[in-house]
Amino acid sequence: FIIIQNTLYIASQKVSIFELQSNIIFYIVAPFLQEVSESAFAEMPLLRYIWAPQLKIIGQKALFDCFSLFKICAPKLTEIESNAFENCFSLSQISSLNRVKEFGSCCFDSCVSLQYLEASQVKVIDQDLMEYCENLFLINLENVTQLDLTQLYQNKLWFVRLPCCEFKIDKDVFFSVDSIIDSNQMTIDPFPSAGQFQQYRPSKRYPFNQQFLLTQNEINRPIRGIILKEIK
Repeated sequence: FIIIQNTLYIASQKVSIFELQSNIIFYIVAPFLQEVSESAFAEMPLLRYIWAPQLKIIGQKALFDCFSLFKICAPKLTEIESNAFENCFSLSQISSLNRVKEFGSCCFDSCVSLQYLEASQVKVIDQDLMEYCENLFLINLENVTQLDLTQLYQNKLWFVRLPCCEFKIDKDVFFSVDSIIDSNQMTIDPFPSAGQFQQYRPSKRYPFNQQFLLTQNEINRPIRGIILKEIK
């Protein structure tokens, strides 16, 4: 590996624990990396971004206590072991989880900035998977067969898709039309993807934006941003 200013470049396919000054690393660029071993990148408090297009396995506590980690670009990810992202308070974006077949226990523990969870191949979700994920906004788990939503933080939860799962929930949310729900619960069709929330565009392509806003008597959630054009 080599460090260029605040960027760690890794040329290998697998990494173990690094013995280096971890508080100088802001970015990791690893074009060939396929596996991050147990605790390999743990306790890098200033690490913000990882680009690893071939990465498949993130080991136990591999990114533990990476408080500033915001985004991971790893579209080929297939395995996330227990406590992998524990205490990654800033983690908001993981490029894709649709190849992951199993999540290790507590792998997203205290990821308080994580707003959505989309995974198409996972069938079993442990109740402690997302402990203290206080800002979870959207869940789309099309093959999960059992999940108790009452164990999650529900204050910010608005969109749920669980077509193969009977579940409990204590608040009103928008469900996909293929979810197993009672007839008196609210549905939305088409069900939005997480990517659609990254930019608000009221149009025919994004009809859920209009539907969501029109069905709310008031906006009781924090405003994330405002775009003002041609203000006079």
